[in-house]
Amino acid sequence: MQKKRDNGTILFAYSGASMWPLFQEGDLLVVRKVCPDLLRVGDCIIFRSSNSENRIIVHRISAVKPRLKTRGDQRGVDDSEPLDPSCILGRVTGRIRAGRARKVHGGLAGWWTARAVRLAGLIDPARNAKGGRIARAIQRLLAPFSASFLRGAKVVSFASLDGQARRYLIGRGRVMGVYDQETGHWRLSWPYSVCMKSADLTLLKPGQS
Repeated sequence: MQKKRDNGTILFAYSGASMWPLFQEGDLLVVRKVCPDLLRVGDCIIFRSSNSENRIIVHRISAVKPRLKTRGDQRGVDDSEPLDPSCILGRVTGRIRAGRARKVHGGLAGWWTARAVRLAGLIDPARNAKGGRIARAIQRLLAPFSASFLRGAKVVSFASLDGQARRYLIGRGRVMGVYDQETGHWRLSWPYSVCMKSADLTLLKPGQS
């Protein structure tokens, strides 16, 4: 879902896992139009899939010559086909999560960000590989301290692009999780998903503040 602002930028509601944990479910991405000739390796862009105009993808540029190539930060290989510049909708310049805006770097800084994000994302308790085992070990180690992570945390609501209120758990100025209306459970944001389990939030009411 996307919404055009008066200054020509587009707000795009992100979903998916290929750019996780830099972008997480419910994030709003600030997208600006860009000339394809000005794009650099490391830039994060939004584009329409060549296979389906209804499918919009957010990936990072991995090569510009001889043809544009892209990949998700959590993927070790480029997308299967080079990108047609006519499919590009714009460059992602910012991310808004629970009302808090953050710049999204491109170019060389974006290239290094992609590598750091990929390494960080491997430490995920949902994975079966080595990184998942490490994350689950960290969870067990920090289990006695889960209450301290939640001390002072508040539930704050923000309107999403579809007009629905999305509830976030904010602690120490950071977004710790988002409430999933469909399942009725909290979904922890990274790195809090490594520090504790979603079950630790079962007693936290969606409207609590």
